Amino acid sequence: MSLPARQFPHCSPGVYAVVVLLYFLSLCAVQAQPVVLFIGHLNQDQYQDTVIGRSFGGSFTKLPEKIVWGKDHINPQPPAGPPMTNFVYPSYPKMAGSVSFLKLNPGDTLTDMMFFLWGYNDSTASEPDTGRAVVIFGQTALSTTGVIQLSQIQPVFQATPFFAQDVQLGTHLTEPEVRDLSDVESYLLGTFPVNVQAPPPIITQVEDSIEVRIYPNPSVYTATVEATLPAGSYTAKVVGVSGQVFEEQRISLGSKGMLWHSIDVSRLVSGYYVVELMREGSPVGVYPFIIKR
Repeated sequence: MSLPARQFPHCSPGVYAVVVLLYFLSLCAVQAQPVVLFIGHLNQDQYQDTVIGRSFGGSFTKLPEKIVWGKDHINPQPPAGPPMTNFVYPSYPKMAGSVSFLKLNPGDTLTDMMFFLWGYNDSTASEPDTGRAVVIFGQTALSTTGVIQLSQIQPVFQATPFFAQDVQLGTHLTEPEVRDLSDVESYLLGTFPVNVQAPPPIITQVEDSIEVRIYPNPSVYTATVEATLPAGSYTAKVVGVSGQVFEEQRISLGSKGMLWHSIDVSRLVSGYYVVELMREGSPVGVYPFIIKR
């Protein structure tokens, strides 16, 4: 049995043109919608951050618009910085670009962002006439910055207000070569000479009768506090470089003696932390340690 041919209503060329135009406009509307580009750790707390992107300068390419910083929704705390960080791009009449989320530091669990931007100073030009590449390293300082001006990042490594650098062709991007079937040249990314001062030493007044050490240091999943303490009620806090308290535990000793206390740090990302020890509201000492995975 044969089926009859499907019949389609006749439409004039003008109607077809309108249909195509409406389809294109609907496609543009979809392209303009914000999308999630990345979910992961960009700073040193244990909450995942979200990068929201959209198209810029009439391009269909999505670039980050803002970072929404993760937070504890179960036990919300007052934010240490702005709830989100916005990106401001160079003011090209027309712009295209791409962003990669990758880990540039060996052994680091924080994600870095690498931007490639191409600008058209003439909006009618078919080829870009300027461009730049920028690296922004994942770090706590990012979450205290409300706006990131990409055009203000310089070719020398900047340590404040956050770690970043403009990447130079021939200096950082070298050995252009076609390495795959795309027939497009790619580059090798070299190392960045970084001159960043270490955190200043922490000076505290510690009672003569108190001896404290933390091991293993660096820690991976558990940090053990070993201490010789007088009798009393103690509080041990794990504090990040931004001052945020990640863990807080209470310890009681009925008499002077040796204490071994384990702190679970498996939820924390790699980085520099301190254990802040207090007795009945008075500071005892601050003891640095590192988490490294």
